[in-house]
Amino acid sequence: MRFRTTDAIFFLMLLHVGEVSRVLLTHQQRLVNTIFETYDKTLRPIEDTDSVTNVTLNPALYSILKTDEAAECIVIVQSFRMIWKDIFLSWDPSEYGGMRQLMLPISRIWYPDITFLNLIEVVIIVPEDNNFASISYDGTVVTNIDEVVTLHCKYHINMYPFDVQNCTMHIGSWMHAGEQMDIFYSSPTDLDQYNNNTEWEFISFTARKEKAYYVTTESTWVDIYYDIVIQRKPTYYLLTFVLPCIIITSISIIGIFAPFNDSGGREEKVTMGLTTMLTMAVILTIITDKMPRTSEGMPLLAMYIMMQIAIAATNSFVAVFILYQQRKWTKGEPVPGWIRIITFLTLRKVKESAIDIHAPLSEHMKEQLMVMYEMRGMMQQITEHIYDQEVEERLRKDWQRAAHRLDLIAMLFFLTLNFTLTLVFLVIGFSNLKA
Repeated sequence: MRFRTTDAIFFLMLLHVGEVSRVLLTHQQRLVNTIFETYDKTLRPIEDTDSVTNVTLNPALYSILKTDEAAECIVIVQSFRMIWKDIFLSWDPSEYGGMRQLMLPISRIWYPDITFLNLIEVVIIVPEDNNFASISYDGTVVTNIDEVVTLHCKYHINMYPFDVQNCTMHIGSWMHAGEQMDIFYSSPTDLDQYNNNTEWEFISFTARKEKAYYVTTESTWVDIYYDIVIQRKPTYYLLTFVLPCIIITSISIIGIFAPFNDSGGREEKVTMGLTTMLTMAVILTIITDKMPRTSEGMPLLAMYIMMQIAIAATNSFVAVFILYQQRKWTKGEPVPGWIRIITFLTLRKVKESAIDIHAPLSEHMKEQLMVMYEMRGMMQQITEHIYDQEVEERLRKDWQRAAHRLDLIAMLFFLTLNFTLTLVFLVIGFSNLKA
């Protein structure tokens, strides 16, 4: 009898411990079983079909991974957060041990069909099975999905590389009109964990809401736009493209119009100008390969490179023109008046020959006339030849002085033009940047 009583007491103790364990460990399970007895995740969580489901968006922007102007897209990393109320996921905490919050896989509950309407590609960082929704006892559902999103972005590259871009996330419901689902956004936007980009300076991340009526569906649709305003950092492009262009063009100008000799040294310097044009064309090709094929206009940097090419071409043309003018001394042509005015050149007169065979003869010379008569023709030819050489040499030196002065004027003009063009380029560019 004692043995049976002891067994009975031990058995009752085990039942009590098991009951307590069951009560402590299965509140969540009982709640889940109760909720999903009649829950249908394919139906919008409303009691009245005329009710509107309100969804609030609050994406958190982490970073800008990549921008591709040629492909017109932007790649961002964000945590896409949505909040809505599901009345079928509510409960009384007092009936379930005071439990006020429940974590469930997103795949088990109704999920709004909200998507990016300008989406190119999306990569979910956390697998779908590991994405959970946080559910409060009043039916409030919060989801938070980390993802890498590639969006279409319309770039305006007229001021490149001093451009400010606005890449917009266009978000809306895929199937539910505004009469069924209304979308809101939280303000201010979440930038607490944003990481700066080395190429772009972040300006703002703002949201706006718009409604549009479509005749085809005879309903109003709600769209949310998140504007990501970014500003390009021009330092890289100034050091990589602009500075080499200034140096190359300046060296070309100085090389072409530097002092030269008459033996044909200018021809090699004309070749230098053509080489400069080729170098600028290569730089322009590199720049245009990064730009979208658009009819909006040429980027500011490309216009600057084109102007550098124009300066190099004009240098070569002016060098050839000066060479052509300077060669006129071989034809005996004097320096024209317009060149003398431009170069402030004063021509020196050629002195008459010291030997004058036509001077009056003295008595002594008359006595020797017969002897010198035979030499007269020879002396006259020698004197005329010396005089012609002196005239030709003076003409050559006059043209050489004029050409040197034209070179100096052209060099100063093109150097001033080059630096002025660069200054205007920088002033226009930096004036477009936001403070």
